Amino acid sequence: MSDDSGDLLAVHTSDLHIDGRFADEFHPLCRVLETAKTLEADLILLAGDIFDHNRVPLAQIDAVARMLGDAGAQIVVLPGNHDPITADSVYRRGGLADVPNVHVLGVSSEDRFVWPE
Repeated sequence: MSDDSGDLLAVHTSDLHIDGRFADEFHPLCRVLETAKTLEADLILLAGDIFDHNRVPLAQIDAVARMLGDAGAQIVVLPGNHDPITADSVYRRGGLADVPNVHVLGVSSEDRFVWPE
């Protein structure tokens, strides 16, 4: 929690559509993560279509995993219609679902996110 009041500060975004043309310093994900850090957010909710498709290169998936791992907040990812949970999903191919603070519903968490104690 951000303070002793028990309040939870969450940052939410969706439809980032990351693809192979991703440039670290220009992508909206970078701005979302910077804003979350500035606000000292407890939770970042990435709700659908974080990736534009499941054919994103592995190096791109790993770059996103590193960025999310450094976010300083718990991150809940809800896959969307562009990046669904399939056998070749971006969430299964890279190490994204293995990042300790990243919770991908349907992969690292079945159907819910439980706040870490």
